[in-house]
Amino acid sequence: MNELCRTYEQGYRTGEQALVSGEEVTLSPAERARLPVSDGTVSGAVEADMAVAEILCTRKAEEFAENDPMGVDQPEYREAFVDGCTDGALPGGSGKLSRSKYEGVAPS
Repeated sequence: MNELCRTYEQGYRTGEQALVSGEEVTLSPAERARLPVSDGTVSGAVEADMAVAEILCTRKAEEFAENDPMGVDQPEYREAFVDGCTDGALPGGSGKLSRSKYEGVAPS
C-alpha cells in the first residue's frame, strides 16, 4: 500500500470514528450558508450529509497537517485524508468510494 493510500485509510478511520461516536459539528454562519437546502428527498439528505462531512473532515485535515509532516508539505496527502475522512463519516456504510483514486498512485 502506498503512502497516499495509507493517508486515505487514516482519514477513513478518523471519519468513521467521528460518525460512530456521534461527534457533533458546530457550523459557523458562513458554513451554514454553504450547506445545500434539502428538498426532502433521499438524495437531498445525502447531499446535506456530505456537505457536513466535508466541513468536519476539512477541520480534521488541519489537525492531521499539524501532526503529520507529509500533511503539511504535500497537498495531495491532505486531499487523500479529506477524501478518506468524508467517506468514513458518511452514514449508511457507503464504503470507501474514493480509495481507488489513491491505489497505485505515487505522490508528486
